[in-house]
Formats: sequence, structure tokens, C-alpha cells
Amino acid sequence: MIEKKAMLVVCAGDATGGAIARRFAREGYIACVSRRQADKFQWAFI
Repeated sequence: MIEKKAMLVVCAGDATGGAIARRFAREGYIACVSRRQADKFQWAFI
């Protein structure tokens, strides 16, 4: 069985939280992100 790791970033905005989510995604993690303002959230974030 292939084991996948996932992580959750709360308040993944344009700065620190977004950078953290992108870094984990590059390392092979499934990145689950949330943002306080839905209108600023881009679905193609990562």
C-alpha cells in the first residue's frame, strides 16, 4: 500500500501560510488549505 502524508494549513494566505503549504506540496504531501476570506481564495492555489 502506498502511504501518503497530508497536512492542513489554516489561514493560508499570500504570505507565510501560503509559502508553507506550497513547500509541503512540493515535498509530496497532500496540502489541505483554508483561508478566512473565501473571496480571496484561489482554487488553483498550489
